Amino acid sequence: MKNMLRLVKLFFIPVAFFNALGGVVSIIWLVTLGEWRQVGLGLLLLFTLGFMMAKLLAPEKLIPYAAVSPNKKSRLRLYLLGGGHSLVMTVWCWFVLIFFAKHYASESAVPMLIWSYTVAFSTICYRQEGVIKSCGWHAFLPVVCTQISYLAAIAMIYFTDSSLFSALVMILVGSTFGVCLLVNSPLNQPPEEYMVD
Repeated sequence: MKNMLRLVKLFFIPVAFFNALGGVVSIIWLVTLGEWRQVGLGLLLLFTLGFMMAKLLAPEKLIPYAAVSPNKKSRLRLYLLGGGHSLVMTVWCWFVLIFFAKHYASESAVPMLIWSYTVAFSTICYRQEGVIKSCGWHAFLPVVCTQISYLAAIAMIYFTDSSLFSALVMILVGSTFGVCLLVNSPLNQPPEEYMVD
C-alpha cells in the first residue's frame, strides 16, 4: 500500500505543474490558431458546470468518511460514497472530453485536448493547497489518479486514434483506483503518521 501511495505521490508535482501551465499554454495556442469559439465555450463550461462539479466533487467531502475507525460498515459506506464520487467524476470528464474531441481540426488537436483537461480539472483543483493543509494530500488521491488517467486517455486518443469509449474506460479505472487507494490509506492516524516520505 505504501509503495502505491509513493508511486501516486511521484505524479503529484508534475500533475500540479501541468495544472498551472496547461490552461494558459492551450488558450494562447488556440487563440493563435483562431479557435476563439472553443476558448469561449470552455470558459463558459468552466465557470458554470465546472464550479458545480467542484462543489459536488470536493475532495475533502470523502475525508470524514475515510477518517473513521476502519470497521466493515464505515468502509462499505466509504466505498459506496467513493464509487458515486468516481462515477460522477468520470461522467464529467467524459462529457468534457467528448465536447472538445469532436470540435478540433488536426492542427488544433494538442491544444484542444489540453484545454479539455484544464476545463475538466481546474475548478476541482483550485483549492488544492488549502485542502492538502487541512486534510493531508491523501484527500486528492481520487482526483490525482483521475487526472493521470485523463492525461493517458488524451495521449491515447492523439497517438493511437483510440475510441472515446476506450478513453472513458481508462478514466473510470483511474478514478476508481484513486478511491480504492483512499479507502485503504491509513487516514484514521494523525497526518504526520501517514504522510509518505
